Amino acid sequence: MTVQERCGECELAAEIFHSISQPLTALEVGLEISLRQDQDVAQLRSRMQSALEIAHGLHQRLVEFRALLEARNRELIGR
Repeated sequence: MTVQERCGECELAAEIFHSISQPLTALEVGLEISLRQDQDVAQLRSRMQSALEIAHGLHQRLVEFRALLEARNRELIGR
């Protein structure tokens, strides 16, 4: 593997971590708030719905990044 290919992989890894960091933080904070505050059922349900949407988004990003990595590996192997 060339230095240029390694740099590309490092950039991709950094992009992945950056892309999932913010929504994961939002998920953690939302859940912590839900646990610490007295809320009625509607508020709790709303916060849980938001958390579920964030979790789905994170999962989708990871699926997309996995596909990118697999495509990149196929490209490198084909060289």
